[in-house]
Amino acid sequence: MTTLEERERKILEEVAERYRVRGYQVVERPRRSDLPMFLRGYRPDLIALSGDQKIVVEIKRKVADATAAEHLADLARVLQDRPGWRLDIVIGEGSDELAEGGKSWDYETIRRKFGIADLFLKRIPRFHDEAVTTAWAAFEAELRLIVETQGMEVKGTEPPFDLLKRAVYLGILTQQEFNFCKEYVVVRNRAAHGIMPTLTASRAKSLVQRLTKLAQRLAERHLIAAAE
Repeated sequence: MTTLEERERKILEEVAERYRVRGYQVVERPRRSDLPMFLRGYRPDLIALSGDQKIVVEIKRKVADATAAEHLADLARVLQDRPGWRLDIVIGEGSDELAEGGKSWDYETIRRKFGIADLFLKRIPRFHDEAVTTAWAAFEAELRLIVETQGMEVKGTEPPFDLLKRAVYLGILTQQEFNFCKEYVVVRNRAAHGIMPTLTASRAKSLVQRLTKLAQRLAERHLIAAAE
């Protein structure tokens, strides 16, 4: 087995374990006979089953892979009219969870994550919640980087509101920007934890676009300027 194959296998196992700990029965790299008839033209990385919930999981190594994969949009359309079925897309460049003492994303990874959020909005039907949560993860990581450029330590597990307050105190965020971020976090938390009502496409698009523009302004003020 090559190094690349080993890495892909490790990512698959990590993703499968995430679903298992949430109570799903997982089939990794399902055979054609493991799939219902309407999915037999596809080769998902895994399927996760729990009662009436059935998840098709596709793992891509980077955002460019997901953007190029036209079959993902087709697969999402196939599933959207199937009760209980949904598509999860995982960008698997190693584990994304931030544990205590873990390392935050670098600026290039943050930019890719914003790209994933944009992909969800433009190319994958009904992935508005995923766009909102992915964009926030990228923004939060960027804030940590900016705070660190000012010589302060930030833990990856620091609550979002505490991080936002610190950013205001340091002059990174204006009060108006802070208020918008507070509003965004409330929406993000509802989306992340499956609390109704769900977002409309237009509302999600507006929030993600505003957050992305704010992140670009902050990067120009603090990250790009600091690197020059």
